[in-house]
Amino acid sequence: PFKTYQYKTRRHFMSQKNIYGQTYFVRNVFFEPSTKFNFNWVDSSLKQISQAFNLGLPAIVSSHRLNYISRLKTSNRDNNLQMLNSLLSEVKRLYPEVIFMTSDQLGDYMTN
Repeated sequence: PFKTYQYKTRRHFMSQKNIYGQTYFVRNVFFEPSTKFNFNWVDSSLKQISQAFNLGLPAIVSSHRLNYISRLKTSNRDNNLQMLNSLLSEVKRLYPEVIFMTSDQLGDYMTN
C-alpha cells in the first residue's frame, strides 16, 4: 500500500541561477552546537570560513534557532551564545575587513 519514491539529489554551486533567475547561495559553514556536544564548533567553523575565503567565496553560516533558545535548558543557550560570540570575535580578529550581512544584502551584493 505504500508508494516508494526516488528523489534525485541536485547539487548547486554558489551564484548558480535557476530557470526563474533566482540565485543559489550555498551554506558552507556549519555552526550547530546543539547537535553535537564535546565538539569544538568554533575551530571547526573557523576552518570552514577560512576555506571559503581562500576560494574567494562568502562564508554563509548555517545555524538554527534551536542553538539559541532556552525553553528546555538555559545553560545550553548560554554556552552556545558564548561560542557564537567567540566565533564572531575570532573572525573579526583574523579578517578585520570582514563584512557581516543578511541573506538579502548578500544577494544584492552578488547580483550587482
